[in-house]
Amino acid sequence: MEIDGVDAARNCPRAGFWRRWIAFLIDYLVVYVPIGALAALLFSMTAGSVQMTSGIFRACTSSNQIPQELSPAPPQNANFAVLCRVQFFGLETGRVLTVGRSVREGAVTKTISQGYMIDAVGKPISGFDLSWFLLIALVAYFVALFSLTGKSIGALAMRMTLVDRSTPSIPGAPLSKVLLRYLAMTIGLLPLLAVAAFYGIGGASIEALFIPLVIAGALGGVWAIVLAIQIATKRDPLYDTLAGTAILKD
Repeated sequence: MEIDGVDAARNCPRAGFWRRWIAFLIDYLVVYVPIGALAALLFSMTAGSVQMTSGIFRACTSSNQIPQELSPAPPQNANFAVLCRVQFFGLETGRVLTVGRSVREGAVTKTISQGYMIDAVGKPISGFDLSWFLLIALVAYFVALFSLTGKSIGALAMRMTLVDRSTPSIPGAPLSKVLLRYLAMTIGLLPLLAVAAFYGIGGASIEALFIPLVIAGALGGVWAIVLAIQIATKRDPLYDTLAGTAILKD
């Protein structure tokens, strides 16, 4: 954002890639630990009806049996199944069965798969996944701390501050700018979200969406690479440019 045509933070030093990455890991753990502990407790109390399928630790094993009644149906002629147990410091928080077909076509291996939530006794279920709650809590944590103080716990540890580019001497930024910053981060994921929404609402098979998923995934990868390059070269990534914010090194 500019004042009288001048970006006041233009010459301020930006935080680099590794500083931001380590700060994010610290912040992720701050939010993940209490929710992970809650997920482990709820998984045990509800026999897996409530679980969290996202997490840091996974123990995966191949399965020789594919359940007959899976919804939605797995890819035709499925030839593999992998059961992953998601854990929180040794305590189980979720189980995911991935069923799919992997076929080698020349030099390329084409893999199509579908994931299913599994309860504590090994049955496919349509349970409640706390992973969305973790994501919402993480975003709320960042928005609240960055708008109020300009620093999350990770940012404080790694000595960096989020500022409004028009007033870089003042920590923090208006709530509207911080919200816009996080909305802009998802630009590269919009094609993938559109395909996922079409799959969920339209009921199309995972095989019919294979090509759109590949294209959407590739676009998301390009978006991530562009952002990583901008951060590594200590420039404002596109989402900060759009929001008029910056992450400065203290």
